[in-house]
Amino acid sequence: MSPRLITLLLFESYVMINDQISSRSLKLENAVLFTLLIITLMFAFDASAQNLKASIPENSEYTNYGDGWRCVAGYQKQGKHCAAVIVPDNAFLSGSSYRLGWECSHGFRESDDKCVAIIVPENAHLAASEYGTGWSCNRGYRENDGSCDKIAVPTNGYLDVDKYGNGWSCNRGFIPNNNECQKITVPENGFLSGSSRGTGWECERGYRQAGVQCLAIRIPENGYLDDDGRGSGWSCSRGFSFVGQECRAINLPSNAHISYGGNDWDCNKPYRKINNQCVAM
Repeated sequence: MSPRLITLLLFESYVMINDQISSRSLKLENAVLFTLLIITLMFAFDASAQNLKASIPENSEYTNYGDGWRCVAGYQKQGKHCAAVIVPDNAFLSGSSYRLGWECSHGFRESDDKCVAIIVPENAHLAASEYGTGWSCNRGYRENDGSCDKIAVPTNGYLDVDKYGNGWSCNRGFIPNNNECQKITVPENGFLSGSSRGTGWECERGYRQAGVQCLAIRIPENGYLDDDGRGSGWSCSRGFSFVGQECRAINLPSNAHISYGGNDWDCNKPYRKINNQCVAM
């Protein structure tokens, strides 16, 4: 409990007692006793503070946790003492009570309790991160065994931002091939796909790739183009079913109707399909 709070509590007690005393002489005596008590407490608090201060080491300050004290900035705890943090050249106080108590300045790295300069190779720059090599290659260069090698960009290519791969991409209309950008030959009824993989081209709607050509999809009578890149590329109209490469009319038995999909039939309720007939149940 703080000295101020104790004093306030004593004063409240003094006021309550004083209100209950009718004699003027007793009130005066009560006031004198209260004054003497406050003076005694002030001396006691001062002595207590002095004793507490004497109990913590030099270059420390009070805390309400742990041992009750901690070292001030620039010092670290060693046993029951606060030892000065020795900051090497090219370093600064970290303000932390852990590890060394200091960190290396930008461009330097800790080594054997010292801060040694990071050696940046040609065509590189200091990195913002303190991990790894401490440096990164400039745009257009790629790290290789501690140095930065220039990225060889082929004709009809350009530098990209991808840190992996070869570091370059081909212009539209060209595709990578053996560290070169090879021109894409688009067949008739085809178009550039924009992809750097595969052939680099696709066939127009209504055509399918066959080798290096785009051949027209043959749609049978009573069929229509339904090209999603899979299957035959066509579907039969409603009321017709797939038979080989043809669309044949569905022969509906009695008490039947064209199914939801349109290319088969179902029996009317309550009939049941048995041997291609609708039989009453």
